[in-house]
Amino acid sequence: MGDVVGPSRRMPGVLHFDVARDVTDPNSLLAVEVFEDRATLDRQEEQPEVAAAMELFESGALVAEPEYTIYEVVSADSPA
Repeated sequence: MGDVVGPSRRMPGVLHFDVARDVTDPNSLLAVEVFEDRATLDRQEEQPEVAAAMELFESGALVAEPEYTIYEVVSADSPA
């Protein structure tokens, strides 16, 4: 994942991209990714570094399937 962070952070439209170990489970990673739009997420997933990480994941390097949660923000305006 270290190879994915730098190129992802430099992509236009990537607002935040962080990967860390879970403080309660050192064998778990937590990725927090914030993109300007879905098109940016799609472009980020097409990077060669992401493809290499996905190949590693699919080769059995993980002990469990990754879990994903995607939130789509309709408006960032504060309520009046």
